Amino acid sequence: MFVVVRLIDACNLECKMCDFVDRDRESYGKTMTLAEYKILLENLQNAYYRGRRIDTIRLDGNREGLLYPNIVEAVEETKKAGFRAQLVTNGVLLSKELSCELLKKGLDSINFSISGITWETYSKYQGYKRNRQQLLTVMENIKSFVECRKKLNSNAYVCVSMLANDMNKNNLNEFRDAILLYKKIGVNGVLFGNDYQMINGRKKSNVGNCATVPIIDVHGCVYPCCG
Repeated sequence: MFVVVRLIDACNLECKMCDFVDRDRESYGKTMTLAEYKILLENLQNAYYRGRRIDTIRLDGNREGLLYPNIVEAVEETKKAGFRAQLVTNGVLLSKELSCELLKKGLDSINFSISGITWETYSKYQGYKRNRQQLLTVMENIKSFVECRKKLNSNAYVCVSMLANDMNKNNLNEFRDAILLYKKIGVNGVLFGNDYQMINGRKKSNVGNCATVPIIDVHGCVYPCCG
């Protein structure tokens, strides 16, 4: 069972499919101190959620965890506390040096959120208002992470999440090409999902899925899900 921890309420992108990063929100830009995070880890030890023991911490909180100035130390403290450490990132800020440091501290898995491998697809989301070079940078950063994993003999699981809104011929070809490309690079898995429904289009429901993953924000408040 994992919980999602928001160490920092900030993001470096303006993805069109994401309405979770509200720059006008009072908490935007705020961070959880490393000392506060260590206390949180202590409180989560031997904790259960819906009858399942919490054994994994996912560091992102629907923001960009790599903006957190002490992200390497946070991974280290997570492992010291006996938890598995996961990270979700858009990959833009993940240098080769940072990749190696995270792996040395015991990062167990990383999920790259990348809408597509072509600029046409990527520019609609993570590449929105950005330079074409950004996609190339992200792809190189994935390769560097995989190389560091091999060099350090790490078993960290590497996954890429893509958007699959339109199942037309062109997109299906891109999905196929992406799977082949990521397999060649050394990525372990590729996930496909839909983009988020905007707030004004969401409907309240009694479906229990929203309560399956608790989110802890920078102030220590707990929410039933990201949306």
